[in-house]
Amino acid sequence: MTTRYTLLSLLLTAATIASLNAGTLQQKGSADPAATADEETTTTTPSPATTRTQNPVLVSKPPLVYPAAARQAHASGAVHVTVRVGKDGRVLEAHATSGQFLLLFAAEDAIRNWRYKPALRDGQPVEATTYVTLNFGEGAH
Repeated sequence: MTTRYTLLSLLLTAATIASLNAGTLQQKGSADPAATADEETTTTTPSPATTRTQNPVLVSKPPLVYPAAARQAHASGAVHVTVRVGKDGRVLEAHATSGQFLLLFAAEDAIRNWRYKPALRDGQPVEATTYVTLNFGEGAH
């Protein structure tokens, strides 16, 4: 019986995600001074001991948008995002790994607009992965 309820819960969650992807995500909120972004960890690009590497460096990040639906639901907190940065410094991929559901897509969308100085290996630009934590505050209007 428990398995049936777990499966039903998973199906409802999937339907909710599909619904949000189709409609709610089109809705934009406003730039939120209480929502901040902190680059928490550095690259996970493996490097041999003889190779010199330099991690990607954030050079541009537009204001973070606090979604209206999240604000109405008083959703707040940290969203952890794995970010893949290309050789040209553009974000190739942003994937939220944890955080409030109503904030995940806003975090990914914001980070896709960021620009980095690319990671370097032996002086040459390379793709790299970095980890970012975005903090959405509940107190802003």
